[in-house]
Amino acid sequence: PVADLKENDVVGLYFSAHWCPPCRHFTPKLAKHYKKINEEDKKLEIVFVSSDLEEEAFNQYLSDMPWKAVQFKDAKVKGKLSLKFQIAGIPTLIFINAKTNELLTMQGKPLVEAFGVRAFPYSREQLESLRGCMCTVL
Repeated sequence: PVADLKENDVVGLYFSAHWCPPCRHFTPKLAKHYKKINEEDKKLEIVFVSSDLEEEAFNQYLSDMPWKAVQFKDAKVKGKLSLKFQIAGIPTLIFINAKTNELLTMQGKPLVEAFGVRAFPYSREQLESLRGCMCTVL
């Protein structure tokens, strides 16, 4: 349930699909990032928002992920999230403050790739502290 997400500090929405090679390349990196942050007792939850066309592919891909997912049958939820955040392509990773629902960044993927756990909690203050390194990322 969505209420369970409020127990976290940050929620990531990961728009991805099994059939997408860049997604398949990024997912293991994101899984390591997720595990490392949560091993440090920080509270990050990620929710997979799939663009898969078949439930079998969705289930297979989800088995590689240590986080939650919008269920395959909930296409309306996927559509609403994609529209709300104007998702134009995959993979896309966005981070939201779980307590306030404030959008922290639409650039989660390049932040994770460039800075790893140093980017957590993806707040304006944290990203400002990385600013000198960010010219090539954002």
